[in-house]
Amino acid sequence: MSVLLEGNSDARLAVDGGGHKLATVAAARHKQRMRRLFPFAALITAACASTPAPQPVTPAAAPAAASDNHDHRSLNGMTAGELIEHFGKPRLQIVEGSGTKLQFMGPACVLDAYLYPPGNGGGTPRVTEIDARNFQGVDVSAQSCVYALEQGRRR
Repeated sequence: MSVLLEGNSDARLAVDGGGHKLATVAAARHKQRMRRLFPFAALITAACASTPAPQPVTPAAAPAAASDNHDHRSLNGMTAGELIEHFGKPRLQIVEGSGTKLQFMGPACVLDAYLYPPGNGGGTPRVTEIDARNFQGVDVSAQSCVYALEQGRRR
């Protein structure tokens, strides 16, 4: 029930609460119970969450043996296993996205081989590009660098 109080120049509106409080004692007890119950409910919910199934690991296929009479004019189409079989352990291997860079160092040059999967995105990555440079960073013939790496490996 509202009552208009008069007595000064400003009129005020007072609410007669009839002895009731806006927040009851029962509501305060409810908040305390919820504060205690909420952490347990969160833990139970988290415990029921499913965990992702582990993905099976497939063993890598053994690298195919490269032939000893490799044509050193082109490495295009070779796999990482074939390159390692041919030149030995790479000095550097960088995987970025779907591509891989293998770097081999010889007595006079550095050879970078870039491997990418076929156009459809599946399959074994193969060499699509090679770069060769000397130790000062100047580009050299990729054919001569491959030949130098092959000769250095035979020694």
